[in-house]
Amino acid sequence: MKLRYNKLFQKVYNHIAPGYLIFRAVDLVLDKAQNEKEMLYDTEHEIDVVKDIQYETKPEWQKYCGLDIYRKKVEGPQPVLFYTHGGGFDAGRRHHRRGMSTWMAKTGLCVVNVDFGLSPIFNYKETLHMIVDAFNWTVDHAEEYNLDLNKLMVGGDSSGGWCALYLLDLATNPKLHESLGIPALKAKPTAAYLNCGMYDLRKMLHTLPVAPVSGVLTYDTIGYGKRTFEQSPDRELISPINYVNKDFPRTLFLTYAKWDALCYGQTQNLMKLLDEYGVPYESFHSTNPLQNHCFMFNWNGGDCAENNRRVYDYLTRFVNS
Repeated sequence: MKLRYNKLFQKVYNHIAPGYLIFRAVDLVLDKAQNEKEMLYDTEHEIDVVKDIQYETKPEWQKYCGLDIYRKKVEGPQPVLFYTHGGGFDAGRRHHRRGMSTWMAKTGLCVVNVDFGLSPIFNYKETLHMIVDAFNWTVDHAEEYNLDLNKLMVGGDSSGGWCALYLLDLATNPKLHESLGIPALKAKPTAAYLNCGMYDLRKMLHTLPVAPVSGVLTYDTIGYGKRTFEQSPDRELISPINYVNKDFPRTLFLTYAKWDALCYGQTQNLMKLLDEYGVPYESFHSTNPLQNHCFMFNWNGGDCAENNRRVYDYLTRFVNS
């Protein structure tokens, strides 16, 4: 009876978890603002989109997993951007990155826009396992979709930035996948675009004013909240910033908000590590507190417009390099 009660409680909690409700509301309220802008439309009809590709082989995971491919209608292999959406680990879907995927595909990148299982239904190791499965599926189907794996970029925003940074960790730390109990990557990313990522969960627990929300997210991903975080055996593994190293790719672009309410100081700390290891990167940040976490999705003037101009230039240079 107790086991049945626990399962029922978990099933109900999965749908009313505070993290899910908060970030799901953000997705719904801001979807139009993030995706219905003129510069995001394919007015020239130059982008092909293949939707709802199933990459996961585990039957119990399949309904949570899928990807869409955005690519220009051109001949020859195209460089790849493997992109993971944000949503605080608890929410977000690839549907909410359709505008951005179209915009980035106009540079000549083939954008692989990925869905994966979320917390609290899945813990972070299971989520990362699915992301690796999607990445390896992309590698396995490179010939079918005419992908240039010599130019393989990973990218993501917010918790999706966490995913992307972890892919760089896995590619450059041969034993890390064993610690996580997940498959090894079948290819090594050569570049990355990271946008306001949640790279350090411990730091988030002490970032005001969102520390209580951060405690909810760590509870959903590893089962330990703010007060019990240090008791977790995963307290180091949950943060990909802990595994940054000198072997990172030399083509990186980092976007961050100087006064990020959710991830204050996290990208700055990542840049300090990259500097220590001699890893070059490009970066841009907002200075206006109102252009805050993941401000690039505002798509309007000021810091947002300048950031997006620089990102588009960075992606174009990567394609043409």
